[in-house]
Amino acid sequence: MGMQMMLVPLGCPYDAAARVLKGKGLENSLPVSALEAARNDPAVAVAAPMLLAAVTHANQGRTDMWVGLDQTARSLKPWWKVQSGAEWFDAEDSLILGCDAAEVEMRSPGDPFFSPEAGQKLHVTGVLERSGTSDDSLFFVPLATAQRMFGQSNRLTAVAIRLRDPGLVREASQRLQTIPGHRSSR
Repeated sequence: MGMQMMLVPLGCPYDAAARVLKGKGLENSLPVSALEAARNDPAVAVAAPMLLAAVTHANQGRTDMWVGLDQTARSLKPWWKVQSGAEWFDAEDSLILGCDAAEVEMRSPGDPFFSPEAGQKLHVTGVLERSGTSDDSLFFVPLATAQRMFGQSNRLTAVAIRLRDPGLVREASQRLQTIPGHRSSR
């Protein structure tokens, strides 16, 4: 089972989605302390930090979505299967591409990758099999790399959560909403 809730910054989710799709940064983010608070909640089985960023390529008419993750995200993505390369990041400059992102970028494991917008040199570690999810078009990097690339040191966009028991969603949501500056969504 994947995630059941997300801890997100206070603010309008529609505004946040519109800003990301237009390639603008989010005005609100979560402090890393939100992750620890979520992990300490008795109803939470897994809390995985995420940092999302949009990189717009106006001349190509597209926006790439980058996602910074740590190892805990793997347990929330049971559909992840590697088409080629490594299953996880082997260094801070690792990049795992969704199958569609790899096709658009014409990249395979072992290839270098430069993001001029973020000024970051990376190397492609793996390419995911088609999953039919949004992961197919995403660019995945280690969380610390994403934080550095996008100037979000010690900040998160969201915390993905799986509960010990899905029946605890209401009580967990009530507790998680008491974390200052945060709200949970189901």
